[in-house]
Amino acid sequence: MERSALGYAVLFSVPVGVGVSMGVLRMAGGGLTNPVVAGAGVVAALVLFAFVVAMLATGSPDEERSSAR
Repeated sequence: MERSALGYAVLFSVPVGVGVSMGVLRMAGGGLTNPVVAGAGVVAALVLFAFVVAMLATGSPDEERSSAR
């Protein structure tokens, strides 16, 4: 896997994790160190990171079709 692919995965997953943490913070209250707030943000970021890495690792159907010829 290329470094740029991992960079894109981090670029897309970190803002989502922060946004989820802020949303849960507004609902649950407490602070950023609250395990519910931090856990929700980390889980959301990790799930999106894994999804983006999987999508970039598998490629697209057009790339597979052109290599078969």
